[in-house]
Amino acid sequence: MLTKTLKMSTIFENVLRAMSHKKSDAATAEKLGMSLREYQSVKNEIRQMQKEEDENESLVDLTKEMFTTGYTEDLEKGRAEYKIQTSFEPRTAEEIESLIKLDKTKWKLARYSVWNGGREDVWLTSAKVVAIADESNPTQQFEEFLKTYNSSYKPLNFTVNRTDEGGDDNRNCALIPMPDFHLDKLTVTGTPIKEHIENYNRILDALIWRASKSFNLDEIIFLVGNDFFHTDSIHNTTTKGTPLFVSTEWDNAYELGFDLMVNSIMKLKKFCNKLNIILIPGNHSVTKEFYLAHALEVYFKPDKNIVFNRTKDDQKIYKYGETLLCFSHGNNVNDKLPLVFATQFYKEWGTCRYHEIILGDKHYNSEKLFRSQNEANGVRMRIIPSLSGTDQWHKDNLFVGAIQAGICLIYNEKYGKCAEIEERL
Repeated sequence: MLTKTLKMSTIFENVLRAMSHKKSDAATAEKLGMSLREYQSVKNEIRQMQKEEDENESLVDLTKEMFTTGYTEDLEKGRAEYKIQTSFEPRTAEEIESLIKLDKTKWKLARYSVWNGGREDVWLTSAKVVAIADESNPTQQFEEFLKTYNSSYKPLNFTVNRTDEGGDDNRNCALIPMPDFHLDKLTVTGTPIKEHIENYNRILDALIWRASKSFNLDEIIFLVGNDFFHTDSIHNTTTKGTPLFVSTEWDNAYELGFDLMVNSIMKLKKFCNKLNIILIPGNHSVTKEFYLAHALEVYFKPDKNIVFNRTKDDQKIYKYGETLLCFSHGNNVNDKLPLVFATQFYKEWGTCRYHEIILGDKHYNSEKLFRSQNEANGVRMRIIPSLSGTDQWHKDNLFVGAIQAGICLIYNEKYGKCAEIEERL
């Protein structure tokens, strides 16, 4: 081992190199042209100096003798491998951890192997590390956050008049999906996160105002999740580990997102008799959005007119009168969804005259009719546009030009879909 305090002479250098070979002292001394006593004296002096320095200095200094490195990491599986070449033989796990500068708060050494590279001064090391599982309790963390949370919601300064006069013909449900918001995305234009939130509020205000002025809203369905957040981890990656560029830190994004959802729900409940909050898992932030829905349910638990469906299921439904509304994020093989919904929810499917599948994921507006499902009026599948701006990846791959908009769909209890309201940025 080379050390800072070891002043290298030709004899010291030869003995130090020879110490890495597994030969007897007598054979080594003879090869170096030294007496056995002289060789052992130098050898003992080197080891004493190494021991003294190891006690006072970090093993990080070993990296000064590291020649080359190689590194591969599998973010999805939470493991990595280092390949290093040194002029000395690493003998302990501590030495190897120091050589690769292992962050012990995130990784732990799983196994390693060391072998000679065919030269006296070349040693090759392969070290495999695995990510340390986060043993914290996210639910408990969010419950602590709720204890000190105060909503920034400001009550509306007008009264919404609703009436049940007219029977079925006058009862309607407003569906507000708002998918793929990607709150903390870093756009190519560098849109600040607060401006992104202001856009969301402006679009939501316009949609619900226009809907309430045109229809008597018995119920509102408000979808949460659906890639509301851009990332799912403290490493700024998606659920599957894809690294992304963000506009703010993960914790700030969560708290801003929670506040935005609280204010949105407080606002929407003023316009209906029953507010349905349905979690739709996306593909960017599955766990973070599940925790968000859980925290929202805890926060609004005293309000009996707000009903949550926050299970982790990818496909969900809601039956309103003659219409079965089917929800999924839209990142799978969507053409299979009509049969999937008809099979999985066969009882509800069979009792409804109208069937609509509402999707997101694609960030653009689209509608498709299926006439091959033996339904007299077809199955309508709708992709809802997004308020999200363009990031560098979408720009590089020419996924640009989609109109940023929010959409509110109105369903009459008896006659199904009767109106659509769109508000654009």
